[in-house]
Amino acid sequence: MTFDDPIGFREAVEQLVQRKLMPTTLSSAELAKLNKGIMNNSFTSARTTLEGLLDRYKTGILSIINPDQVLREGAAQTVTEGYNPATLRAFIKDYLGSISYQAPEGKAGTIEDLSSDKRINLVVKTNVQIQHGIGHFIQANSDQAVVDAWPAWEFFRAVGKKEPRDWEGANGLWVQACQRAGDMDAVKVYGATERMCALKSSGVWDEISDPDYTPGGLGNPFDPVAFGTGMTREEMSREEAEAIGLLDDGEKAEPAKFDLTTLFMGE
Repeated sequence: MTFDDPIGFREAVEQLVQRKLMPTTLSSAELAKLNKGIMNNSFTSARTTLEGLLDRYKTGILSIINPDQVLREGAAQTVTEGYNPATLRAFIKDYLGSISYQAPEGKAGTIEDLSSDKRINLVVKTNVQIQHGIGHFIQANSDQAVVDAWPAWEFFRAVGKKEPRDWEGANGLWVQACQRAGDMDAVKVYGATERMCALKSSGVWDEISDPDYTPGGLGNPFDPVAFGTGMTREEMSREEAEAIGLLDDGEKAEPAKFDLTTLFMGE
């Protein structure tokens, strides 16, 4: 099952609006180790000390996930106004040009160059994915009828990568995460099917994003689990979850255990 409605999930939009700008000299790895409450309340990007840049990113990403609907003079229907990833990239580049930003010596065009396509695309894509991930996570767990009908997720590779993380295999990141979570049913399912599947209530969804174990992990139970990942998840029906051994026939399905306030808004 997929959720095809626009991202306008109230909680996801509110969460982004409430996040405070946090200029920083920290790397991505160092940011991942900060207190969860600080990160949940902050809008930041690795080694970005320009508050004006962060403000423009936040404004643009909010526009992408929650675009304005405008009724123009003489028109019968509203039209969508706001940024898309391409126009936001141009907006960011114009801003950096206006303040005469220069990339660090020897870093022009790399991920450490705040004006490079590679860097801007990563910041925009990751933040948009996070807000979509929040919305989908809430939708998937807040309604018991949805949880009963779609009690599990399957984690899989949607986009190929030149240097993919080692998720597969008997000692891959997935099985390791299942073992840390104590989810032996998910381990058994992987051993029998080579499919990375677990109930929504499983602790594995926290474990696969733990930066102490997953390189670039973002530390959230929702997608994306790591920076630049090609992995995602999709809903699994009760019928299939029972068939592969995640649930007994007729067993009550449980949602993911989370507190909306502390998980998304910080403590």
